[in-house]
Amino acid sequence: MLRSPLPLAVAVSTLSLVACGASDRTSASADGGPGGGTPDASGLPFVCDPQSETNPHGLKSIQYLDSVDSVYPSANWRVALEPETAVAWATFEGAGARESAMLFDLSRAELGVAGFLVSRDAAGASALEELDLAQIAIRSLIPEVAQVTTRVSGSNIQSLDGFDTVVRTEFEVTTTSSLDATRLRETLVPALLAREPDAVSFPDPGWQTAPDTRFIVTLQTLYRAEAGQTLFMGAVARALDYEDRARTTGLHADDLSNGSGLTRSRNGEARECEDSIVDRMAVSDIVWVVDESGSMGDDRDRIAGNADTFFQMALDLGLDFRMGVTDMDNATRGKFATRMANDSGERWLLPDEPEAFAAAIRDPSGPGIGDGGDEHGLTQVKAAIDHHMPRGDAGGTGVRTDAKLAVIIVTDEKPDEVEVDIMTEGNEEPTPAQETQISDLVEPYRAQLAGEDAVVHLISEPLPFDDETCSNSGAEHAYGYYELVGALGGQMGSICQLDLGPTLDGILDSIVGDASPVVLAYIPISATITVMSDGIPVPRSRTIGWDYRASSNSIVFHGMGFDPANPAMITIGYRRWQDQVVE
Repeated sequence: MLRSPLPLAVAVSTLSLVACGASDRTSASADGGPGGGTPDASGLPFVCDPQSETNPHGLKSIQYLDSVDSVYPSANWRVALEPETAVAWATFEGAGARESAMLFDLSRAELGVAGFLVSRDAAGASALEELDLAQIAIRSLIPEVAQVTTRVSGSNIQSLDGFDTVVRTEFEVTTTSSLDATRLRETLVPALLAREPDAVSFPDPGWQTAPDTRFIVTLQTLYRAEAGQTLFMGAVARALDYEDRARTTGLHADDLSNGSGLTRSRNGEARECEDSIVDRMAVSDIVWVVDESGSMGDDRDRIAGNADTFFQMALDLGLDFRMGVTDMDNATRGKFATRMANDSGERWLLPDEPEAFAAAIRDPSGPGIGDGGDEHGLTQVKAAIDHHMPRGDAGGTGVRTDAKLAVIIVTDEKPDEVEVDIMTEGNEEPTPAQETQISDLVEPYRAQLAGEDAVVHLISEPLPFDDETCSNSGAEHAYGYYELVGALGGQMGSICQLDLGPTLDGILDSIVGDASPVVLAYIPISATITVMSDGIPVPRSRTIGWDYRASSNSIVFHGMGFDPANPAMITIGYRRWQDQVVE
């Protein structure tokens, strides 16, 4: 890779801070309109007015950049960025009409976010295929990268303008020697462009993070089938900075990868205000279906070892939760490990029982005989749902009426249901005919779970397919589970990690978002959201405050309690792209 003396000031001059104009609108829930500080339904100064001396808690300013105003005018994108973002671009010979490579820097020491946008001709047939190709390129083509671990796969959804996309994929990247975040970005961009490293030139960014060998890469993958174009947008940050929930590094990195800041060229802006009476926390009942085979012992121990932290994180996120753990032995018929030897006394685990949860994870068969490698995971998912229905069962074992149902599958194998007639045991990649058979097999399970509005998450050997295995060298790719999780919008994380804590946190973040009582009417530009509770501004924070979940288009609250005796008027203002499919 080459560095060229491209002046950042030239790039920034193509941008402007856009004030609200004729295309602005507000939702019907607001009493007033833009301009003049008209109070909204909560009696507050109108939160959709821009910030000013008299309205300091109004909408944040935002910086827009359209491809038509860049050095890649035909690339067909428009992005929303924090006002302080410095913008530059990488250059390469023979750039095609759909190609571009932009650099977005939040360089203050307390941020340290090296953002990027890359577009190129499509090489796959879906966003998931393009994401797999990107991972393969990062793993195999960049000498500076020693290891890439999938913390969470991201959510495969429809973008705000109707395209196939995967949002908020999160990788941990370990490098062979100490680098800074901008230097790692320079190795990623050529790989995403599918160009040789020395064919792409970069300007001097003028800043750098502290050197490190462990980084987080967040990524959105957008696939435009008709145009034959794929776009990647995301960020690089030091893992220590990203993981520190008291810093805003993670918030900014996620804003660049959650799909809310990227759209087609020339898409305009609208504004929204929404009011909600919130009288409850997010509520979820979580069922774990855990492989008890011998090769999984160390993996179960790693989850059990995170039990205290996992439960505390759920409490910090304001989640009203219960946990149930079962094995993959279809003879168990979906009963929880927390039961007596005669199958009586079955119960859910409550938020003050992390030790009991850890014991159940280590021994998911409970008082029963260990499954001995019986891995009918799909059957057990169905049985666990059937056994704990109908909702609100007076006996206490039913899923709660108001709870979001989440299923977490933990395994290092494909399900036995797939191995019976479709694929043999072993780490094999399915043929196209087998892929069709697997999809047909999974469909009844998907339909049942969709009928209960359930989301399924997976901790297993990750895609894309390669010859590496983990989990005591006994793992194989979990075809059958991949298809179920993808169809239901869940997260997948790698069981190969020595520390499963970040993946558990990512799955928990997704569960809280899915269970949130505050779902927005439109897809916001997340960097512009303003939240007030009973007239008091609420900061965006992952300790005490609010955050945004793109997969569910919801607002979640950290460290804030809501209950029927103390309802709160939540007022939310935000900017959004004017033309969007999801309305």
